Amino acid sequence: MIAFEDSSPGLLAARQAQIPTVITMNEWTYDHDFTGALAVLDNLGEPGAPARVLIPKGQDNVVVDCNVLQQWLEAER
Repeated sequence: MIAFEDSSPGLLAARQAQIPTVITMNEWTYDHDFTGALAVLDNLGEPGAPARVLIPKGQDNVVVDCNVLQQWLEAER
């Protein structure tokens, strides 16, 4: 199970439920504290318009799909 959220209150709720969480920031939440998120992105990306990844470091220009999510979950363990 993975939660998808766009704010720190959503991340907090998911973390309290022990659900790994992917954050997609928006103009109102770009300055929130997303500590503990599985990943933080500007969007989920699509072919020809990949997402910018802030967390985890070292991953840029991705299109979030099941394979990417699985890699992030495995790296967290």
